[in-house]
Amino acid sequence: MSDLMLFQTALREYLTAKRFAVAVAVVLLPSLLAVLWKYSTDSTLFDPRLAYDALALGLVFGFILIITSMLAGTSVVSQEMERKSIVYLLTRPVPRARILLARFLGMLVPAALTACLSAFLLAVTCFGPRNLSDAPLMRDLGVLLIGAFAYGSLALLLSTLLRKAIMYAIYFAFGWENTVSNLPGSFRKISIITYLKVLAPHSPPSNGNSDLVEILQQLSPPKAITPSSAVIVLFAVTVAAVVLAALVFTLREYSPKDDAA
Repeated sequence: MSDLMLFQTALREYLTAKRFAVAVAVVLLPSLLAVLWKYSTDSTLFDPRLAYDALALGLVFGFILIITSMLAGTSVVSQEMERKSIVYLLTRPVPRARILLARFLGMLVPAALTACLSAFLLAVTCFGPRNLSDAPLMRDLGVLLIGAFAYGSLALLLSTLLRKAIMYAIYFAFGWENTVSNLPGSFRKISIITYLKVLAPHSPPSNGNSDLVEILQQLSPPKAITPSSAVIVLFAVTVAAVVLAALVFTLREYSPKDDAA
């Protein structure tokens, strides 16, 4: 089985009818909220950049990117375990590391495209086709791809190490990332979204009040992270996670009963 066939097989597995319907809904969600925002606000008061920043930060980067990439990464191994086909996959005369990487790319590509399409449609909705150049779209698309590989590779490592890796991925996505990235001081540096925000800064809407997070950050202001250091950290996380995942997948013995409750 060639690398291309492994990639195509993983791609077909990811693009099932159910997952495709969910992906379409996820892609359209930010744009639909932008439409509601736009037409529920006076046309003279609607700020395209404010709406784009708020929805891109909260939905595209803070939800869609994380959840789709983590789900894709955990599906590389767990899906084969659930279908009891892991043994047959590993009997192929192909190095295990290549099997893992080909399946990883096959799962990650549609996940990354989902996040990128949601950002593109959101920019079109907020700024309009003629003013699309006013949106930081190209920058965001590039950072979304970087983020997809960072989150996906971490989820890939979890799937090679843990049973029911999806549970840990969901906790990481909605617990760790949303909490740690808002902590004061240097704590936020152990969150991937922190570095993505450095590369693609979006101004959150201000309600005029100072919440607990803002107060804590004022008491212990975080040190600035440069874009170059953010790229280095994200690259290091991606490479380290993929290498470790390939090593574990190569050395570990997998069988369907490993996935038993």
